[in-house]
Amino acid sequence: MRQSFLCPFAVALGFFLASPAMAAITSSQLSVRVEVQTGCTVRDAALDFGTYIAGQSSPVVAQTDILVDNCPVGTVSLHVDGGGSGNVAKRQMTGENGEKLSYQLYQDPNLRTLLGTGRQAMRASLGSSSSVVFTIYGVVAGGQKVSPGLYSDTVVVTLDF
Repeated sequence: MRQSFLCPFAVALGFFLASPAMAAITSSQLSVRVEVQTGCTVRDAALDFGTYIAGQSSPVVAQTDILVDNCPVGTVSLHVDGGGSGNVAKRQMTGENGEKLSYQLYQDPNLRTLLGTGRQAMRASLGSSSSVVFTIYGVVAGGQKVSPGLYSDTVVVTLDF
């Protein structure tokens, strides 16, 4: 009489190879999208003080509007740097001859709240509107004795939104 002995490993291997896979593979799709908006835009503006007479005792005050448009709902901050002086507390226009004429920019018509960067920036909350007008007030203090000529400065306006 003949006896066969199967190794338990061989039996297990044969069972594994003969049976279908236990795990199933399936797939689906993930839809990915984003809406891209144009983002805030700021229009160039100019602040013209007009005429200043060297040494005049009274200040020259002016104002201008900066339009910010196409902004999403939320808070918009308008930062204005120190211009050529690099210091928002000591802004200066430079004359054709290199002389300096001090001026300052403010957030309010009473000329009390300095306009600058960080905590000195102007802020507006936008609800359903996508635009806002920021009014900037400027003053050239009286009593500055400078040579006649054209004086100018350029400040950088930055928006956070």
